[in-house]
Amino acid sequence: MSSPAKDKVDTKIGCGSALGDMRPEEWRQYVQLMVEALPTPIQNRVVVLKNMQLENIKLEKEFFDEVYDLEHRYHKKYEELFAKRRDIVEGKMEPPGEQKPNFKDVKPLAGHAGVEFRRKLKDYKCELTDAKGIPDFWLTVFRNTLINEMIQPQDEPALRHLIDVSVAFDVGHAFTLEFHFGPNEFFTNSILRKKYFLRSSIDQNDPFAFKGPEVKFCQGCTIYWEDTMDLTVMTYNAKEKDKFGVKRTVVKKDWIDSFFNFFNPPDLSDYENNDEQSAEAERILQADYKIGHFLRVRVIPKAVLYFTGDIVDYVEGATPEEPPKDVDQPGDKVSVGNQCDSE
Repeated sequence: MSSPAKDKVDTKIGCGSALGDMRPEEWRQYVQLMVEALPTPIQNRVVVLKNMQLENIKLEKEFFDEVYDLEHRYHKKYEELFAKRRDIVEGKMEPPGEQKPNFKDVKPLAGHAGVEFRRKLKDYKCELTDAKGIPDFWLTVFRNTLINEMIQPQDEPALRHLIDVSVAFDVGHAFTLEFHFGPNEFFTNSILRKKYFLRSSIDQNDPFAFKGPEVKFCQGCTIYWEDTMDLTVMTYNAKEKDKFGVKRTVVKKDWIDSFFNFFNPPDLSDYENNDEQSAEAERILQADYKIGHFLRVRVIPKAVLYFTGDIVDYVEGATPEEPPKDVDQPGDKVSVGNQCDSE
């Protein structure tokens, strides 16, 4: 027969060890009921703590707002350096004479691997002797980041015309990524834009769910493709029978993976009446925002370090590829958004 003291200890352990095989939602409800079962004086203390937590959340929102404003102000200073970077990459500005680094350079690779790499790159160096600016700068930057997973072989010839990637801050918690292209045979746009709208307010119906600014939706742009040059579709001829049984040739198209699908994000309003599709669209939106945020806070400010290999976002299982030849990927003309400049 157990003692009263022993029974008391077992009861306390039961409150904390009831997790067992409960699902997360069941465990949450169990804990809430457990708190409701506490004596009134203890519940009053818990209420005070939650009120304090609400004040903490308000301060947290204020912190995020000030961080955004600070980032916005400093961005204006960064833009001066980014403008010079663009001029050098594009070949509009030539540094005077041979430049000496104000930093400690990375030691070259030694041993057999270093010798082999230098042998392979010898012809590459000769080909670029008379090059203007820094060829393939942004394509190389993207290849050394997780953006590499988005780039398909047919995208590379177009991305070789990318001369700058910049960010513009808008009123409120919103920012726009701008991809600046030189004249090319693929599309007429000079700038492709992707805008992200963020939610920074506290939901009064669920204030404790506040985690800082969250993406509400994003907006792509229309790409004005040249005829048969759309890199996001593949067209082909197919044989079909009409209603009279007569065979005919029809042109069909399939959507294919492409970096340029980035400018055609899903519209959440199209999935409001379908919970399963809405959840999938929300998942895609969150993944899309991670890419946009990554470009804004890491790739754009540190582009040269990705180009030089000082920073490389390694993807497990990825292997270096030979620079592909120009790819002729025909397609139909199609609109995929609503916010680009066309020149």
